[in-house]
Amino acid sequence: IQGSSTLPTEDQLWQVDHAWELMGELLDPLNELITSRLPALNAQLYAEGVRPKPGEEVELPVSRRRSDQTGGLGDPAIRGATTAWPGLPG
Repeated sequence: IQGSSTLPTEDQLWQVDHAWELMGELLDPLNELITSRLPALNAQLYAEGVRPKPGEEVELPVSRRRSDQTGGLGDPAIRGATTAWPGLPG
């Protein structure tokens, strides 16, 4: 969508919104894996002399489109910002 020279279709906008919803549900289990389970695995690997690089927590970025549609919820820095898609009504 970002590389397109045309405005996104309603279906594309729905896909972005749907992905945001799904990621919100998956973020806690993903971060639990990164912050709890992987360190335990790393401890086992360290005991064997293997030194993997630890991962970092993942944050769900604020969707400017979704925050605009919900009355400015989300990151205060972008409240009242225009939509993520130039040319679409805010």
